[in-house]
Amino acid sequence: MDGARRRRLVLAGGHARRVRSSTNVCVCLSYSNRFLRYTSELVLPFYILHQTVIVTIGFFIRNWDLPIIAKYRRFGEPSLLAAASLAVIMGLCEFAIRRVNVLRILFGLKANARLRSGTNV
Repeated sequence: MDGARRRRLVLAGGHARRVRSSTNVCVCLSYSNRFLRYTSELVLPFYILHQTVIVTIGFFIRNWDLPIIAKYRRFGEPSLLAAASLAVIMGLCEFAIRRVNVLRILFGLKANARLRSGTNV
């Protein structure tokens, strides 16, 4: 069997799958846990929201009267922007997108059966 017909395992959403590849590399990561399932579900909403949230927060941070050392140092404005945008994006993903079926569908997630039936767990 030549290299083009060999199969390898790749990680896709926390599960190993076989795909055709021209390389002989085998990645055997076939485990899953709660963190991997949670983060793999929110990859697309996080990707869609990140630029808008970063630009919006950056627009407001830009006009703050911070000392010059805090604006341009490693632990000043860039760290504040990163922490604030991560908190806003994760808050939106957790409390809005994951809990409202219409938003789940608009952000590319499957509708949740528990949300459809009206039961909360």
